[in-house]
Amino acid sequence: METEISAYICDNSHLVSIISLGSTYYPDGHPARSEEFLKWFYLDNPAGPATLIVAHENNVWIGFMALIPVTLEHGGNSQKACFAVNVLTHPEHRNKNLFVKMIKCTRDILTDQGVWLLGNPNTQAFPGWKRQKMMFRNPLHLFLIKFGFFSFSARVRRITNLKQLRELPGSFWRALETRHGIHLKHTPEFIAWRFLNAPHRKYTVSAVENADGLIGLRVSRHFKGSVDLMVDLVAPDFSRRKIFTGVQRPTLLMHAVAGENSEEVKKRCWKLPVNRTFPFFLTTWKDQSDISDPIDISLAASDF
Repeated sequence: METEISAYICDNSHLVSIISLGSTYYPDGHPARSEEFLKWFYLDNPAGPATLIVAHENNVWIGFMALIPVTLEHGGNSQKACFAVNVLTHPEHRNKNLFVKMIKCTRDILTDQGVWLLGNPNTQAFPGWKRQKMMFRNPLHLFLIKFGFFSFSARVRRITNLKQLRELPGSFWRALETRHGIHLKHTPEFIAWRFLNAPHRKYTVSAVENADGLIGLRVSRHFKGSVDLMVDLVAPDFSRRKIFTGVQRPTLLMHAVAGENSEEVKKRCWKLPVNRTFPFFLTTWKDQSDISDPIDISLAASDF
């Protein structure tokens, strides 16, 4: 029986097939088997619905990969990109090289559209992505922020809804556009969708302010025990270092230890003595000589 690989723009009609295939891998209660989560993840994204790369036989889905759209900024210009997530193959069809076929389909589609591809593959998937010549960057290392060591006259207030984000000064959002390197384009709508509306995790979005006004936004979630994980720093380059101040709980941070902000990270964080790193690729399908390392794409793009 011939296997076909197709690409679909996700809509409500696909959710049954996604959940059915997901049930062969994810346990009961996993978000990937929840219609609420899938609608949020694949349909509500302000950057647009997910693209589904599907391997199927006789209209039965036997392999799947989702491409979640995000917008990057690079050199003052917007760049469309997708994050590859939830790669699955049915256990009865894992001898058909479906993973490679789906990546090749993805490559063809995104190359034609000029869309970049991002990924944080796990240990099992890493060799497959590497063989398909994804452009791996500096891996992420684990740091612990020196909580309580750096203080200044500032207050931290909780942001809980889109209205509060839209009420933040326009000058702050404009200043974000001047950041160096390749980074996520942060808008009130993206932050609200990504963190405030997530049905499966509780994120804390905090505005850090001093006498001169808003410095930036900090996004974190509970990690384990009394430890938090900071998944995003939303601030202009000139005030990023101040975002680390005022952290009063043990908080982990993942960083590539490269680029202009690396020295600030080293000053304000302890690099943990663990050998594990987290691989990251950003593939543009073209020569990389003029592409800086994407150090400012944080876990905001991948902590799903």
